[in-house]
Amino acid sequence: MITDTILNASTYFTIAPRITAALKFLQRPDLATLTLGKHVLDGDKLFALVQEYASKTPEQTFWESHRKYIDVQSIQSGIEAMGWSPMQEMKIKKDYDPAKDLIVWEGAGQLVQFQAGSFAIFFPQDVHMPGLSIDQPRQVRKIVLKVAVEY
Repeated sequence: MITDTILNASTYFTIAPRITAALKFLQRPDLATLTLGKHVLDGDKLFALVQEYASKTPEQTFWESHRKYIDVQSIQSGIEAMGWSPMQEMKIKKDYDPAKDLIVWEGAGQLVQFQAGSFAIFFPQDVHMPGLSIDQPRQVRKIVLKVAVEY
């Protein structure tokens, strides 16, 4: 997992070309005007999901990871916590669903607070729990970029 602010995004441009494209997308000045839903940037290799929701308690969500996609999650407005754990410290609760590119896990991890202008990159080995409330539910606008794994 990588966490930082969008002001430092260029630091990570050498990781992989599609991660660079995702981070450059997050530097666009028009992000607040994007409509909710899916925005295709490079077919199924790179797309953005613009979301708005109320943050939740850990009991209302779940630990997850993906195999086909890296998540680049960026808070546009609001505040939330995201959980993280190495998969070696977690136990599979639901086996991999290739249609959803999703493994559901159980266990415990660390919580990191995110506010507008911050982002996280979750690789396939990073079990994560996004969308968590801090003290109380809050409205969040987030962009999740799905970046196809380039191995």
